Amino acid sequence: MSVGSDKSDKKSRIREVMETVLKVFEKNPEKVALAVFKGNGKSSDAWSFFNCLIMLMNNTEDARGFRQWQKVGRRVKKGAKSILHPRSNQKESSG
Repeated sequence: MSVGSDKSDKKSRIREVMETVLKVFEKNPEKVALAVFKGNGKSSDAWSFFNCLIMLMNNTEDARGFRQWQKVGRRVKKGAKSILHPRSNQKESSG
């Protein structure tokens, strides 16, 4: 595969993702608002906009990691699947 082909594939994938996001904006403006306006005290408040959209597109407003569920007194069923692997917006301190 050539370098030009790689760039073309990347641009095509970016265009595809952006079209999906635009459809979410058109069909579910309330979900977009929930992804933008944070501060509800959930662990997902630290997630990126796109990870919040993925969570909301999976029809949940609260998604957490295994230990985060344990901290709030909830249990995770054995074999349960996650909907995403979020990356935090918070930068780790180097100290």
